[in-house]
Amino acid sequence: VDSRHEEVRSEVSRRPERETGYICNLSRHWVALRKLPWRGGREAWFNLNSKCEGPMEVSVEWLAAFLSSAARRDTIFVVRGGYELPRQRAPLEQHQMLLGVEALGLLHGRASEALGPVGLPGEVPEPWRVVWAEAEAAYYFWNTSTGVTQWEHPTAPDPDAARVLDLARAGAWGKALGELAAREVESRSRGAVSR
Repeated sequence: VDSRHEEVRSEVSRRPERETGYICNLSRHWVALRKLPWRGGREAWFNLNSKCEGPMEVSVEWLAAFLSSAARRDTIFVVRGGYELPRQRAPLEQHQMLLGVEALGLLHGRASEALGPVGLPGEVPEPWRVVWAEAEAAYYFWNTSTGVTQWEHPTAPDPDAARVLDLARAGAWGKALGELAAREVESRSRGAVSR
């Protein structure tokens, strides 16, 4: 079902977790978000982005924020209805997988270690945009007002800034200023993200 239909968009924005899954075209890259059987007999949402290391479990809050952000610029199809695992396994093509809970958990663990808690960015504040960098196979963030591009989410806490602040609070002003200067030099040497 195409989420551009007003009734579907309204239902998804109110309760996205009630659907079976989503297929999203993010800047010409297809991503599946799917509710799957998971540990303890419960169902969980997974980001099945082929550009990631493996399936990533995501929260309902993340799902809602991601869909809200993606709906503004990308195409989202809603998957409805149930699905059953095949009783008899047919031969799979090389690019296909049929995963049970144990195999899904193993891949999820590897992906979590490689990527951290989330494989796709969620909501970004105005005037920021999420952009897919094909060459790097990763998302970056673009401030449409200033032209600034960066790999870090614009609202993510900065652990280096917290360290500098702690040094300043402890009265180690010289060390805090030295670290700020070093960060500025490093930032300038990295340059802007290529588009």
